[in-house]
Amino acid sequence: MREHWSGKLGFILAAAGSAIGLGNLWKFPYITWANGGGWFVIVYLFCIIIVGFPVMFSELLLGKLSEKDPVGTFKHFAKPGSPFRLTGFLGVLGGFTILSYYSVVAGWSIQYTIQSLENKFDQVKPAAIEKMLKTDDGKAFIRDKALRVELEDEGFKKEAVTAANLQVENSSLLSTTELHAALKSAKILEEWQEKAYQRKMRVPGNETWRAESFKAFYSTFLFTEFLNNKPLVILWHSLFFFIVLIIVIGGIKNGIETAAKILMPLLFVIMLFLMVRSLSLDREYQTIKFLFQGDITKLKPSSFLEALGHAFFTLSLGMGAMMTYGSYMSKKEDVLKNSMWVVGTDTLIALMACLMIYPIIFVYHLQPTGGGIGILFTTLPFELLKMPLGQYLCLLFYILVFFAALTSAIALLEVVVTYFIDEFKFSRVKATIIGGLAIWLCGLPSALWGSFLDGADYFASNWLLP
Repeated sequence: MREHWSGKLGFILAAAGSAIGLGNLWKFPYITWANGGGWFVIVYLFCIIIVGFPVMFSELLLGKLSEKDPVGTFKHFAKPGSPFRLTGFLGVLGGFTILSYYSVVAGWSIQYTIQSLENKFDQVKPAAIEKMLKTDDGKAFIRDKALRVELEDEGFKKEAVTAANLQVENSSLLSTTELHAALKSAKILEEWQEKAYQRKMRVPGNETWRAESFKAFYSTFLFTEFLNNKPLVILWHSLFFFIVLIIVIGGIKNGIETAAKILMPLLFVIMLFLMVRSLSLDREYQTIKFLFQGDITKLKPSSFLEALGHAFFTLSLGMGAMMTYGSYMSKKEDVLKNSMWVVGTDTLIALMACLMIYPIIFVYHLQPTGGGIGILFTTLPFELLKMPLGQYLCLLFYILVFFAALTSAIALLEVVVTYFIDEFKFSRVKATIIGGLAIWLCGLPSALWGSFLDGADYFASNWLLP
């Protein structure tokens, strides 16, 4: 007798928990930023309505009618020898591939939970400053910061104008940006950055200035430092995966459904609060303009494929998750309405994530660095600390990010586990250990090399799932 969800709410929250995860909080804000904002959002919404929703409905319906895993579902409906039977295997392979690197990224939330407990984001400590000054990026950042500050001094500015061989009647009319570009064009920018830095270091209170200046760089530095600590990245990948294994072994109904009923509403409330708080910073409405108008010049032919791929990725489509969850639905459940709820909730969370993160980028002139995938970890914690009880809010947010990732990971692993149970008649424990160990091992290259993680994500999202 196949297990069923306890009711409509349990299924919607569990399915939404599968769909709402790092794809919303991490990937959508980054790819929207990289593809110019508003126009990309229009393309993405078109993909959701025309492709995502119908496929969501179809997968849930097929799973509900067959009450089998993805491979078993296509065997149930397709004739013997039909090539459609291969579709089920593609779904299992998609879930397998995505979970291998998804677990690595989810493990980052553990690191940031611990750093929130340590109040690591509160201030730039002297030890951290010394570490940053030893890196090439840190040196370049603080010297360029010093140059821009020193160029405000009229005497220093005149010297720089002369050195750059600029012929201007009144150097005071020359902007810092224009002079900066001129020094670069004359190939003496690094020389003047060093000169400005040494001059700044002779001013009393320079330690305070360095600490304040490094704040904009500190978030990126912390993230990069963590990613370079490979044993720690592997440890969190392993711990996250171990927790997923324990929950799946115990059964999905009492694990994921119970967690989703508690954690998903909490995550929504906190995101809503952070979104409102962030938008209050943006007095010029740059976020609204970017997200709903954007820069059409950044929209490329590849943007359309990326939007389609993310529609599949974020809705957990093409990877067998929704088909597997559909197989646990009772016969009386309305698939159409449930599909609308899941798709609508997922899309709303994705847009909220952009409205939460972009004001911080615009107001504080930050960039979504860290290879793109670090946008959630380089911008948000420092903004949270500016709010009342910011340290605790930061801690709570990353705990909830962890659980949002956890509900998605459980669904992905359940696809593989259900396949082994239905097709090979393995026990749940045996299926979970064999499938889980294989996925964990395949995730190690993503933990070691960021380029491998990007490649696996591109292959799965842009090709395998569609």
